[in-house]
Amino acid sequence: MKRTLILVLMLCVVAGAFAQGFKAQSQPPFVGDKGEIYYFVSWNAGNVWWAGGYEGFKDAARQLGVQTVCAGSPDDSIEHQTNAFEQVVNLRPAGVCLAVSDGSSFGNVVQKAIASGIPVATTDNKIAGANAIMFMGYDDNGMTKNVADYIGKTLGGKGTVAMLEVVGQKNLEERAASFRANLKAYWPKVQVVASANSGHDELKGASDTASLLITYPDLDFIYTLNPTAAMGAATAIQEAKSKCRIITMDVNENVLDYIKKGKIDACMMPDSYSFGYLSMLALFVERHKLMDPMWVVDEVNKSGWCVPFLQVGSTVINKTNADNYYLTNYLKRRSSKGFDEGAQNMTSPQLKGYWKR
Repeated sequence: MKRTLILVLMLCVVAGAFAQGFKAQSQPPFVGDKGEIYYFVSWNAGNVWWAGGYEGFKDAARQLGVQTVCAGSPDDSIEHQTNAFEQVVNLRPAGVCLAVSDGSSFGNVVQKAIASGIPVATTDNKIAGANAIMFMGYDDNGMTKNVADYIGKTLGGKGTVAMLEVVGQKNLEERAASFRANLKAYWPKVQVVASANSGHDELKGASDTASLLITYPDLDFIYTLNPTAAMGAATAIQEAKSKCRIITMDVNENVLDYIKKGKIDACMMPDSYSFGYLSMLALFVERHKLMDPMWVVDEVNKSGWCVPFLQVGSTVINKTNADNYYLTNYLKRRSSKGFDEGAQNMTSPQLKGYWKR
């Protein structure tokens, strides 16, 4: 009986060891707890621009086995953005991907969240004074070089351009400056003759364009820093029966319709999906302390890595590829409800990396 008891105990130890080994293999470091919730927080939350970023965020989270929530401010008010972020922080999320309209205003509140143990990755605008683990930006020089090349080649190297800008939004001010620099460097005979601060306003885009066309009736191109102003510009050009053409930044389904109808020439679209996907990966890695860097480890937060600046690519959208960018078709193919669902609500087996617990 003693030998039998010893044998049973040995089998129990072996079985336990096997079970532990099996557990380690069946749930590797890149499988999280389904109770972990990561937040995607932006200004102008729910705007179509963020849809691609949140889909990427959800995809990475779904593949990791964790949950997501989309939140943020309904507008670009700094107060509303701050309140939205602080409300999320009070929920003690596993991590936050944060996009703000002006990074200079958020250093203290974001650093306070990081110091409390909440990983934060940022996009759209850098946040001065906060040690975010990663900043995902856009290649403004590359994008505006492509815009300048498109205009320059279309006009045969000589012509006039006006800009509809967004003064007060730092990243778009930088983008406007980058465009001017690229046009001057590569297409010096294509001149920016005027600009207007149309903001994200279709009616103002229309009225500003109408005024520009009165002053410059032979204007060749209008470059707008956002799609809403571009639609207004298209209306004004049509009413004036002008031959002026339009290229814009970012896309929505109305702009795609305008491109297909020839009312807008083209659109430059940054790859928002990638910043969402990679931001989620960075947050998960930091949350689970999966990296073991050899330099300057923060002993308080047990962290020692960051990605100060990472850029995503972009695509020129025109008549030949416009059909690929309709958001409703994209969400339908993925059986996605967009902003109204979390990562674990995405159950289509057709999704990349789909698996069941």
